[in-house]
Amino acid sequence: MDLLRDLMPHLQRGAMLFGEVNGLRSRVSALTGHIDRAPQAVCMMDKNRRVLYANPAASEVLARNDGLRVEAGQLRGGLRSQDATLRMASEAVFAGGDSPGRVTITRSLADRPPYLVMLLPLPEVADVAFGVSNRASGGIPRIVY
Repeated sequence: MDLLRDLMPHLQRGAMLFGEVNGLRSRVSALTGHIDRAPQAVCMMDKNRRVLYANPAASEVLARNDGLRVEAGQLRGGLRSQDATLRMASEAVFAGGDSPGRVTITRSLADRPPYLVMLLPLPEVADVAFGVSNRASGGIPRIVY
């Protein structure tokens, strides 16, 4: 009986955490469900441009490999100069807080319009919602359109 009394606070805390985690999972599922249906390409990445999430429209764009691609898990530009521009814009957004970064990425086919990439900061709560540790991501993740 003493053992059960000693364990009761821990069991109650575990039950509370279980409820909170399930609530977060439901919210993330609803959010990603909406983002997945968006016609715009949306990616979430960390400060190293590591792609943490991509909706189907973004996956389709990245699969084309005609200006934007994922290489070794990182969002990259098609050309070295575009990649450097994307890297600098990403670094500026991560260093500067709430200002969006904008980058134009030309596509490999000249008759196609360029990709207009916008890097936007997300609130820190997104770290928790998408299961990203601040230590692992190096800060606030960003959404890329």
